Amino acid sequence: MERIKLTDRVSIDSLVSWDIGFRATEANRDITIPANVKGYKQLTVGEIDGQVKMGNKFFTGTDGLGNNADIKINDERVVKFVFGDNQSGEEPPSATLLTADSVRELLETSPKAKFQETLEKLVVTDSEKKMIISVAKEIGIDNVEAYKISAIEKISGYKFD
Repeated sequence: MERIKLTDRVSIDSLVSWDIGFRATEANRDITIPANVKGYKQLTVGEIDGQVKMGNKFFTGTDGLGNNADIKINDERVVKFVFGDNQSGEEPPSATLLTADSVRELLETSPKAKFQETLEKLVVTDSEKKMIISVAKEIGIDNVEAYKISAIEKISGYKFD
């Protein structure tokens, strides 16, 4: 396996429909990640590692391990590097992220109790509450059971129009 260098550029995805801004740890400048951008490669491994170590919730999410984060790191090696215990080689848990794939899986989940449990893990932050409706609409809700639509509206506080 190729060794990770702190200067390597990393592909990330923004999981929200608004710009995300924060202060760089390495360059002492402001960084703006564009809304809904996919495959953004302006950050280095070192910068992402610094953001995780500083506890930037856009990367670390609700638990410090990337769950319910607003930014998805696309390279699994980098995820392991920044969230895993680098000394022991411990694997980080796989992150719960609100993506088109995770919402598609959610909408296919049955029975009702399992759906509700999965929904409550997937939609935790205010960002996710704002995004769940638009992501669900994007993948299609025409054939989705009414209780699922109702549960999504309830947890998000928004309505499907």
